[in-house]
Amino acid sequence: MPPGGTALKVLKFVFTKRAFESVFAQTIADMREEHAEALHNKEFHKARWIVVRDHFGIILTVIFYVATAIGKKLLGIWKMIP
Repeated sequence: MPPGGTALKVLKFVFTKRAFESVFAQTIADMREEHAEALHNKEFHKARWIVVRDHFGIILTVIFYVATAIGKKLLGIWKMIP
């Protein structure tokens, strides 16, 4: 399975199609491209680092995306209070 396969499945399940395509899809595609290039150049340590680095980045992106969505909802509720 290519790197990011499990993350891809989980993110597609959890987030809407629009959110997935606009926020996460390109990150996973870039990770796979960089990983394949590192393997092609026989840079195995670099390939592993790319996977670890980008999974950490995806986790941070999920955290910030969810926090932003919650913040927007709370702001909307706050504006509705007289």
